Amino acid sequence: MQYLLDSSSWVEQLPSESQCQASRKRFQCKDLNTFLSQYQTDGCTQ
Repeated sequence: MQYLLDSSSWVEQLPSESQCQASRKRFQCKDLNTFLSQYQTDGCTQ
């Protein structure tokens, strides 16, 4: 599999478990984990 990065792409580090336990990031981690689960199941739909 090949991925192309260009000037409009960005890469971010996934938060660690300890970061996800912090109350201010809890909801973002929940949303991210939901997205990752759906992506693993359904793949890219676009």
